[in-house]
Amino acid sequence: YGDYPKLPDRSQQERDPWYDWDHPDLRLNWGEPIHWDLDMYIRNRVDTSPTPVSWNTMCKHL
Repeated sequence: YGDYPKLPDRSQQERDPWYDWDHPDLRLNWGEPIHWDLDMYIRNRVDTSPTPVSWNTMCKHL
């Protein structure tokens, strides 16, 4: 990473949808550092937001 900040692994889905973003489709502002793996964490890919039910509970109901 060098001097680039190591940002947390959070998807863009977790960001506020009602904020006035410069790029609303990516939920990014101009000049904001982007994640090294941005293509993996955009809204139509990985969703890292917390689930309302734990994984173990979901598996028990199958």
